[in-house]
Amino acid sequence: MASIGRVALNGINAMIESTQTLANFQFDFSIVKVDAPQEFHDLGQRLIPARREMAEDGKLHITARRLGAIFDSLLPQTPQLIKTYGLRASEIARESIQSPPTGLGIFAKQAGLDGASIWAGATSGSGAIQVHLLACMLARMWKGSEATSIWVELLKCRRVEIQTEFDRTGSIDTRTLVAVKQQIDRSDLAEWDASARAWLRVADQCKSLQQKQLLLIIGNLDKQVNSKASVYDSVIKAWVTGLEVMESLLQGCPMVMQSGDIPLALSSWHIYPDLNILDPATKMVHQKDPLVPAPGILTIGLNWHGDTHDKGLQWSLPLAHLRYYGDPVVRTSKITKQGSRLSLDKFGIAVLGCVLGGWDIEDEEIEKVIKWIARISKIVILFCNTHKHAAKGSWLIYLLGCAAELFISSRGFERGLFTQLLTLGRNNRSFIGARS
Repeated sequence: MASIGRVALNGINAMIESTQTLANFQFDFSIVKVDAPQEFHDLGQRLIPARREMAEDGKLHITARRLGAIFDSLLPQTPQLIKTYGLRASEIARESIQSPPTGLGIFAKQAGLDGASIWAGATSGSGAIQVHLLACMLARMWKGSEATSIWVELLKCRRVEIQTEFDRTGSIDTRTLVAVKQQIDRSDLAEWDASARAWLRVADQCKSLQQKQLLLIIGNLDKQVNSKASVYDSVIKAWVTGLEVMESLLQGCPMVMQSGDIPLALSSWHIYPDLNILDPATKMVHQKDPLVPAPGILTIGLNWHGDTHDKGLQWSLPLAHLRYYGDPVVRTSKITKQGSRLSLDKFGIAVLGCVLGGWDIEDEEIEKVIKWIARISKIVILFCNTHKHAAKGSWLIYLLGCAAELFISSRGFERGLFTQLLTLGRNNRSFIGARS
């Protein structure tokens, strides 16, 4: 009996020691790097060394690993989406490298494609890639400070959710438990957001035609992203819904848009399924994306209401961590036909609209006057080239002439976008000064 007691006591001691060892186990799994999926390799090869190192071994990689582990159990499996996104990211990387920026001087080593958050996700596992996709959605809708505050709140709520689950069941994935107890600073989240934001600028420029077409469609929506009241519930729903619907489309299943989550995902991930537009009349928009199977058609109802000033895709959230003190700040963001920022060319179209508005030009005369401006501009610039003393002040007619030529040469969806910008300028004629 004494020997049995000693065996039992030794077993209890061993269990206690093992438990203490596990509790004191401090291995940081976030420094581990996995092999990126083959589809992402072209992107990784085109990153400058500094960005690739940051994505594989730096803070960005650690952030990707920790975020992926914290949110992974919430997310659906989306193998086709991850594969397709890798192919699209690599395609954009190849095309953007063909036109490298020039005249950078001492900044040449820091310039180039910024796909670091994608590569950090790709070398951290599928969950981290999906976290990058969320970063793109937030960067598309929100300013940097707002997106960072959303990340802070998501982490706070998710940590509470994981602790509650652990208290209830007594078990949890080890990787998730370790990740939850590791710190992710606000500055790390801001850097994560900034990298995704930089990628959107590169991808938007590379896929400008498809993005313009998509923005025109989104601009005719009258939808909220979703109706969830809390930041955590709203963001998680938008994220998960976007992942699930996009996975279904890429597997060749036609889908119907039920909420604003889907157009936000489409505009953020640069994947373009064919669209079946309903209301007021059925129209098929063939986006001709070779990465999307032909049966993967998304049906969208536009819900026209006549008044267009509030149209677009809107998202309202109470941001509790935008300020360090005080009550949550309710902020609303919107995607419209014009997007969130204007290029210099588009800005020129809007300025041209201001000039035309100041002249009180009738609608039916607009195109005729624009052609006249283009001709006058050519004559003035030709005269100034041979009479240098007359060149002072000719820059304005040159800019207006460039905008006029751009408008005249536009077709299809681009003409529709330029017409919207022209109208914006005409309705805000005082932007360039009151008429004297």
